[in-house]
Amino acid sequence: MHPLTLVFINAIIALVATLPIILFRAESIKTVLNSDKTALALIVISTILAIVANFFIFSSIKLLDASTASILEISYPFFVILFTMLFFRTVPNLYFFLGAVLIFFGSLIIIKLA
Repeated sequence: MHPLTLVFINAIIALVATLPIILFRAESIKTVLNSDKTALALIVISTILAIVANFFIFSSIKLLDASTASILEISYPFFVILFTMLFFRTVPNLYFFLGAVLIFFGSLIIIKLA
């Protein structure tokens, strides 16, 4: 199946799952829509980035085998923290290193069992 088809199916499932929240909490949706333009722009940008990320995840599963694609997907929190350190000059703590070790051990288990 083409990755764009999978992204569309994913969006439909997400819409169906969130539709009850949208219908029963209409006042919170109105508050978001009535917020300033910066907040709306950030919401639109984050939505577009999520769609692009899903497309790349589905494409990697199609182009690579599932175990290799899952390793890339599982390791993204490590890279988020790494880029946060580089761009925002944050200092990693013990949990960062513990999480990095767990991510790589989990990836190693996936590689060896695949």
